[in-house]
Amino acid sequence: MTDLEVLEVVESRGGRVVLHDRLHAKYYRNDSEVLLGSANLTATALGWATCSNLELLIPAKRQHVRALEQRLLAEGIRASASLASEIAALALRLQPLPPAAESLAHDESTTDWSRWTPGLRHPSDLYRAYSLGPDILTSGSRETARADLSWLDLPQGLDSGDFTVLTGGRLLQHPLIHEVDELLVRGQRFGAMRDLLRDRLALDPQAADLAWQTLMRWLMEFLPSRYVVRTPNRSEVMFRVAALKEGEER
Repeated sequence: MTDLEVLEVVESRGGRVVLHDRLHAKYYRNDSEVLLGSANLTATALGWATCSNLELLIPAKRQHVRALEQRLLAEGIRASASLASEIAALALRLQPLPPAAESLAHDESTTDWSRWTPGLRHPSDLYRAYSLGPDILTSGSRETARADLSWLDLPQGLDSGDFTVLTGGRLLQHPLIHEVDELLVRGQRFGAMRDLLRDRLALDPQAADLAWQTLMRWLMEFLPSRYVVRTPNRSEVMFRVAALKEGEER
């Protein structure tokens, strides 16, 4: 993992850090050079520490990896100080995972993580499907839960608290959900968020309605202290809690 403190150093030198939740290799580029390999952006990995790791970085021509870079930029989200702080807080809350923990990997034939949105209508059922197996759910929810868990790609062996924390962190790192989260700083009505999902995912109106209802439930389930929903004039409005408190104080 990249040291969170590196963000300030990179930005002070005119660079930027983009987070991609599915990239395991590391991709470094300046105006003229590209490096690909295993080295994290840490002193230990880059050979700046007394006891450094043995890592591999190889140069590549930019024209050969242009398609990769375009995909990373399209699917990734730009790191910010607030996001780094939130990820650090989530990491502190997680308990150590079992040594043999494995992931529920998603189907490699469907790799567009940026277009995934939650499908399970009752997110409180997701941990039951994770811990006991999707067959514990009704026939209409099994495949949906299996698909959601596959995309979330969570390690096995989490207790319910860690499952909630890690799922919330995964949601915040999803490009579309990150965009939603930024918009909720100002508070958004149901119709505006429904239309956003309709446009981004090319959904028909009914499917967009369902997609936002489901995503709203997931955000409230897995990030319960981050959001609040109010219903002025019988219209649901969702806010980021910190932004709502700031407005009330003013």
